[in-house]
Amino acid sequence: MNPASFSILGTGSLVAVLLIYFVAPRFIVTGPDRRRLQDIPRLDLIMKIVIFSAIVLLLVAGVLNMNLDLVAFPLAILIGLLFMFMEKKYLPDTRRHLVTLCWIGSLCVVFGIYAGVTYF
Repeated sequence: MNPASFSILGTGSLVAVLLIYFVAPRFIVTGPDRRRLQDIPRLDLIMKIVIFSAIVLLLVAGVLNMNLDLVAFPLAILIGLLFMFMEKKYLPDTRRHLVTLCWIGSLCVVFGIYAGVTYF
């Protein structure tokens, strides 16, 4: 990873997280039901296990000298899709899955810009 691409990933991810988790829920999640997956203890435990296993997988990929670019992007998309599926199934009335869908889309844009700068 070259230094220019790290700044793209860092600032792009930071802007995406700030916009999507602090601004988008105000417009998308409407009504009295504003629960999140963290509010349900069993789902919170599942989320923590998934995130911990993803971190372990990234550390193993780093130790094995694999290309982290090709491992991190699909892993982040899979985690986002898993969270979106859990939100759609367990919190259908909150429309919080749309916020996660926006996060997945912005992640695709950020990684697309990163891939364009790094590999082309």
